[in-house]
Amino acid sequence: MEAAGADLAAAVLDSLGMGTWAVGTATVGGFAMLVLLAVMAQVGGGLIWLPLIRRRIGEFGLRGAKSTRKARVST
Repeated sequence: MEAAGADLAAAVLDSLGMGTWAVGTATVGGFAMLVLLAVMAQVGGGLIWLPLIRRRIGEFGLRGAKSTRKARVST
C-alpha cells in the first residue's frame, strides 16, 4: 500500500515532466548522504583518536615545545 501523499507527489512531478529528474536527484542525493556520513565518521574518529595518541606519545612540537633540558651554567 502506498500513501496518498506519495501518489500525489508522484503525480505532480510527472505532470511537470520532472519524474525522471526526481529519481536521478534522489539517487545522487542518497549517495551524497552516504559520503557525508563517511566523512563525519572519519572526523569523529579523529577527534577521539588524536587526544589519546597525544597522551601516549607526547607533544608533536607544533607550538614551539619548551625545552626540558636545563642549561648548564659554567662558573
